[in-house]
Amino acid sequence: PGASGEAQDGAASKLVCRVRPCEKPCQAVTVLERETRIEVTLNRGQPGVQVRFDHVLGEQREQQDAFDLIRPGILGCFRAGSAGCTVVAHGGPGSGKNYLLSGLFQHKESQQGLVPRAIRLIAENLKGGRTSVVAVEASFFEIHNDEAYDLLKGGSQRVGLHELPEPPHVAP
Repeated sequence: PGASGEAQDGAASKLVCRVRPCEKPCQAVTVLERETRIEVTLNRGQPGVQVRFDHVLGEQREQQDAFDLIRPGILGCFRAGSAGCTVVAHGGPGSGKNYLLSGLFQHKESQQGLVPRAIRLIAENLKGGRTSVVAVEASFFEIHNDEAYDLLKGGSQRVGLHELPEPPHVAP
């Protein structure tokens, strides 16, 4: 989302693919950052499946590169007093979702994920502000097999989610 609460081009959301480094060389996946697509070829000699995204970040990219893509949306929501901003990480086990969102808290700033960076960005924008009271809330959910779990409560407590007509559209 941009300053109006929408993405820079007017879309309500952006689809970004961040490619995790492979443990072994993988010939089947071609990452085309400039063309914002990924191509997967399962059988040699046959055309691959192409998937397009708003942005593609190859495996050599850093946490900061991912954050730079969402930073304008976070600032836009914050400055507009929006009901909320949502960042979703999707992928299979071991695909890097937790690292992307949380990073490594104990390590260098360069290894911090999107959430600590967003919190720092909001805190920096609160300094010297005109508003005397600001409420900032955060939720951290894992959705697995259509069940939601509250990760701030240990991840074992199942949470029922329902859709709302107004932002943030989904609530516990």
